[in-house]
Amino acid sequence: MGFAEELRIEAIINQSQFWLIIMNRTAISVLITFTFLLSACSKTNPGPLEGTWQDTGILHTKVHFRNGETEEMGMIEKVEYEVNGNDVIVHYVDGMAKGMAYRYTVVDNNTIKSEMSILHRIE
Repeated sequence: MGFAEELRIEAIINQSQFWLIIMNRTAISVLITFTFLLSACSKTNPGPLEGTWQDTGILHTKVHFRNGETEEMGMIEKVEYEVNGNDVIVHYVDGMAKGMAYRYTVVDNNTIKSEMSILHRIE
């Protein structure tokens, strides 16, 4: 086998390895994107509301948004979250507010507002 033939074989091997690397990276990117989309569609994830917020309204209560539930004034209620742009709609699936939904609009990372009040992140 001559030198030119060896170079041609090495070029074919390098090209094959290149395409395997590209295909692996593409597959990993698709998998990561799919996983992200599935987690974003989760109805139990509070998304940008996750954490503890202080209500600046009349009662000055703390509201805790957690995975699948909210807590306010000692009442823990099961909820589902619907994230739509800057709005997060909290659907109450259990407790006194069962069947009701409440909209929060994200103003920034530390401020959300609703029809009743403005809340600031404290945790």
